[in-house]
Amino acid sequence: MAIGALREFARAVDHVGLEHALVPSRARSRGLYLEMAAYTLHPYKLVLGLAEHAVRAGVAIRERARVRSVEMTVSGGRAHFDDGDAIDAHRVIVCTNAYTSSLELGDRAGGVVVHSFMTATAPVDRSRLVRDGDFTVEMNTTQAYHRMHRDRIIYGGIDRLRAPAGGDFAVPGDARARLVASMKASFAGAGDIVIDEAWSGPFHTTTTGLPIIRTSLDNFGVIFNVGYGGTGVALSLTCARLVARVAVSGLFASTDDARLLAVMHATRISVRDSARAVGRIARRVAQPWRAP
Repeated sequence: MAIGALREFARAVDHVGLEHALVPSRARSRGLYLEMAAYTLHPYKLVLGLAEHAVRAGVAIRERARVRSVEMTVSGGRAHFDDGDAIDAHRVIVCTNAYTSSLELGDRAGGVVVHSFMTATAPVDRSRLVRDGDFTVEMNTTQAYHRMHRDRIIYGGIDRLRAPAGGDFAVPGDARARLVASMKASFAGAGDIVIDEAWSGPFHTTTTGLPIIRTSLDNFGVIFNVGYGGTGVALSLTCARLVARVAVSGLFASTDDARLLAVMHATRISVRDSARAVGRIARRVAQPWRAP
C-alpha cells in the first residue's frame, strides 16, 4: 500500500511541476523513495531572531502571560490575562494553534487538535545505518519522520486525536513501544536502540492542511492566524505578510498575496478526487505490473 500511495503522491508532485525523483530505496528491499530538494529551519533560532528584530523595532514582548479571553471593544479588542491584567489593541492576532479552543473568543476557528509523539535515541554508530537523505518522511501504515542530529536519531509519528493521560507532553507506554518498533524497521541493522528522551505535543490542523487566516465573524478586533499543522515554522514566513495585511487594512500591496489568500480560503478537499486517488492506489497494489 505504501508504494502505491507514494506513486500517487509522486503523480501529484509532478502535476504541480516540482522537481523530484522516484528511485529505488537503499534502506528497504523492493522499496521506493521520493527524493525532493527541501529546506528546514531551526524553530528556536527563528523565534529568537524575530524577537530580537521586534525589540529593536520598539515592540514590547510579554512572556509567560496566559491570555484567558479577548472581548470586542469600540476601538478593537481587549485581551484579558489570567493575572487580571488586560491589554487594549486595535487588532488582536490570535496565534494559539492547538490552544485556540481554550480562549473565550466568541467565534471558533475550524480544525482539529492532533497529538504527536517524538523520541530521541542515545548516540548511535552511523556506520551501521542505511538512510535515504537527511530528513525523511515515511508513508507507511502510520506516517513517521526522522533525521539525524549529533549522532542521535530524532524520530516522530503516531498522531492521535485524544490527549495522552499525564499532560500535553506525556508519552503513553503503547505509543512509545510503537515508535521504537517503527524506528527499528526504519533503521534495520542499527542494533539495539536506546531511547534517551520521549515527548509529545499538540498541533492544530485543518482538513486541507492550510492555515486559517481571517477576521473573526463575531469580533472585528480579532484576527485568526491558526491551523498550521506541522508546517508552521516554514509557512509562517510566507503567511506573516498576509496576516499583517488582514489585520492592518485588508489591502494587499501585492496581487500575488491577495490571490494566495483567496486560493487558501477557496481550497476544499474533493471527495470525488479523493475516491479516485484511493482507487488508483488500490489498482497499483492489486496490479503492480501496471504501475508506471
